[in-house]
Amino acid sequence: CVGAVGLPFIMAFLLPHGVPWRFFFLAVALLALALTLCCMRMALPAGCGANHEHGNLRTTLRLLPSIAVPAVCLPLYVFTEMGTATFVNVYLRKTLHAPENVAILGISIFWGAMIAGRFCCTRISQSSAYEPTIAGMLGISALCTASQCFATSWQAGLFCFFLMGFAFSGIWPMIVGMATARNPENSGTASGLTISAGSVGCIIQPFILGPLLENNHHKAVFCLLALCLLLSASIMTASYWLRTRRR
Repeated sequence: CVGAVGLPFIMAFLLPHGVPWRFFFLAVALLALALTLCCMRMALPAGCGANHEHGNLRTTLRLLPSIAVPAVCLPLYVFTEMGTATFVNVYLRKTLHAPENVAILGISIFWGAMIAGRFCCTRISQSSAYEPTIAGMLGISALCTASQCFATSWQAGLFCFFLMGFAFSGIWPMIVGMATARNPENSGTASGLTISAGSVGCIIQPFILGPLLENNHHKAVFCLLALCLLLSASIMTASYWLRTRRR
């Protein structure tokens, strides 16, 4: 999240002064190269306790029932989060007529609120049940997302994006944590499968949200995003109810 805050923050000040876009793409490429070089020598420590059979097809198929709920809920959430992060500046600039630097700064505000929220989430008790906690966060996030429909100025829009980032903060890590906590011997496979499922939300969001925003249907966008969050919250609630009933 710090990285997501930093680059747009710098861009918001340098782009209006004529610094070309190519400069930022080059900087990101160099950072990616440095990260690749740093990661080349990384490996799991010998005594990490991981299941050495992880990653094969039989293990993967055995894990699917235990990660079904996280793997369904995460794409719905990621669709909303990345849709917001992708189009926050477009929405502020074209719909609410914010200045260019303010529109770009909106990305940093969104992710900055996410950082603040994740610090707050460290206070959540580890004994808390995953489903009701996540469902509550999803419900609050849906309300914050729907509030964007009533924003009539870029200042109000920025404030709503701050609320959304803060409300979103704990959802992604807790959904992935739910999958890994229930598969301690195959946590890497469980998290990998769940995150891979979540990436579907990243892939499809520009094809759905882009045309809606291009045609100025911004209220439809935020209603759709809020409905995705409510659907995910409903699935989490139903899962908790079924688990409790079985016990």
